[in-house]
Amino acid sequence: MHGFGPDILPEVDAKALSDLGIPAGDVIRLKKGSMAWWNGPNAKRKRSNTSASVPLVPETQELPAKKRVSYNKRYHDGGGCRFSGLPMQKDDDDDDGFGPVDHDYDLLYFCDTQKQWLPVPAGYIIDEEEPQVD
Repeated sequence: MHGFGPDILPEVDAKALSDLGIPAGDVIRLKKGSMAWWNGPNAKRKRSNTSASVPLVPETQELPAKKRVSYNKRYHDGGGCRFSGLPMQKDDDDDDGFGPVDHDYDLLYFCDTQKQWLPVPAGYIIDEEEPQVD
């Protein structure tokens, strides 16, 4: 909404990001991680100018295996579980009129770039698959 992309995030004032509701520690992680991501292989994929309705891969060609992400659900009263799934996606149905949902757990994902667990941002959803209890 403010146009803060990963290429300019390190130049954005930390207070501006904090004013958006991002905790101070996450601001630091975002600023550090954005340049690593921007300069890494995931950001270097060729972009297409075609319409979203046009398939990017011919129907006869197999799609490449989707990247898996490690998630960690930590319950506030102790315990948790780890599982893997597809990368998180923006929740298009986030505006249901009920506001943010309070959970009895924190949901984290493992960032390969920073080699640490980071919180799944508000407004993003993931698909859970057969969790393994800690």
